[in-house]
Amino acid sequence: MLRLKVRRIGNSNGMLLPKAILEQLDLQEGSFVVAEVRGRELVIRAPQQTRKERVASARADVHSRHRAAFKKLAK
Repeated sequence: MLRLKVRRIGNSNGMLLPKAILEQLDLQEGSFVVAEVRGRELVIRAPQQTRKERVASARADVHSRHRAAFKKLAK
């Protein structure tokens, strides 16, 4: 469990998330999260990707891992 301090950020309050958590959830600056209150708990999670987003991510991953093979096939 991690303790985070609520601090003033501009005219609001917020918490800074450690880099390890951002990497684990695959979040970058500008990413959106889903937040909900359950009793006295604040639950923050990465939003579920749409099918279109999952397909685009998988396509980009395959393309980057097999770039050389695709170049050979294109010839």
